[in-house]
Amino acid sequence: ADGIVAVGGGSAVVTARGITILLAEKGTAQELCTQYPEGKPPVSPRLMAPKIPNFIVLTTATTAATRAGTALIDPESGHRLELFDPKTRPAAVIWDEQALLTASPWLCLNATASCFTGVASALQRTGLNPLAESDLLEALRLLLDNLPLVNSDPDNPAVRINLCAAAFLYNRATDAGAGGSALGVVTALAHSLDTRYPECGHGDAYSILTAPGMRFNLESNAAGQARFAQAMGVRRDGMDDRQAAAAAADAIESLFKGLGLPVRLSEVGVAADGIGRIAEDAMTDFGLHRNVRKIQNVDELKGILNTVR
Repeated sequence: ADGIVAVGGGSAVVTARGITILLAEKGTAQELCTQYPEGKPPVSPRLMAPKIPNFIVLTTATTAATRAGTALIDPESGHRLELFDPKTRPAAVIWDEQALLTASPWLCLNATASCFTGVASALQRTGLNPLAESDLLEALRLLLDNLPLVNSDPDNPAVRINLCAAAFLYNRATDAGAGGSALGVVTALAHSLDTRYPECGHGDAYSILTAPGMRFNLESNAAGQARFAQAMGVRRDGMDDRQAAAAAADAIESLFKGLGLPVRLSEVGVAADGIGRIAEDAMTDFGLHRNVRKIQNVDELKGILNTVR
C-alpha cells in the first residue's frame, strides 16, 4: 500500500495509525506496545521502521487527529495496548462540513468531551508559555460556546468546524508544552472504562470521570484547579483555592449533565462488581503514572469509581 485514508472519528483515526505500524514493524502488537515492568517506569519501544502516510477525513472533532499515539485492543485479554510513533502523524487532516454533519449530535458530543477534559487539565498547569496558554484559552471559549449548540442547532456546520478548531488548538498547545499531570487519573480510568464497556462511548467515560478525578486530586493541586476555575468563569470573589477548585469540578459535572452526557457509571451499564476490573486495568495505563497525586494502590481507584457508581 502507498498510503491509508481514514474517514471517521477517533476510532478510525487510531486504527489507521495502528495499521501503519503493524504493516511496517516486525513483531506483534503485544511486543510493540508500551511495557510496564513491575516496580519500574513504563517503557515505550522505539518503532523505527518507515511508515506509509495516512490521511484523515474527520466526521467528529476528535483530539486523536494530529497525534502520534495509538491504542489497540488485545483480543485475548481485552486490555488496551498503547503504541507510540511520531512517524504516524497524518500527512493531511480534512475538515469537511458535510462529512462532519454525518455524525449525530450524541456522537459529536461524545467525541468532544475528552477534549474539554484535556483543556481543563492543561489549564491547571503552572508556567504555561504564552503560545500554549492562548491556544488553550481559545479552545476553552470555543468549547463553552459551541458544545450547547450541538443539541440546539444540530444542522449548523460552523458548530462542528469550531469544535474541530478547539481540538486542534488543544493538540497544538500540548505540542507546545501544555501537557501535564493534572488529570492523569481521569485519562487512565476513562481508557479502562470505555475499553471494557464498548457501550460506553469515549466521551461518556470522560463525562463520568472528570469531576470525581478533580475532586480526588484537589489536595495535591488546589491552586491549579483554582486557575482553571478562573478561566472557566466560576471563581467568585472571596473564594479560596479549595472553594474555587470545588466550584470547577461542580461546573464540569453540570456542563456534561446539561449536554445529556452520563455522569454515573450505572448510566453506561457498569454494575458494582465491574468496578474492580476497571480499576485494575487502569493501573497499567500510561496516564496514571503522570497523575499529579501519586496513586498508592488500586483501592484508591476503586474509591474514585465508587463515588460515581
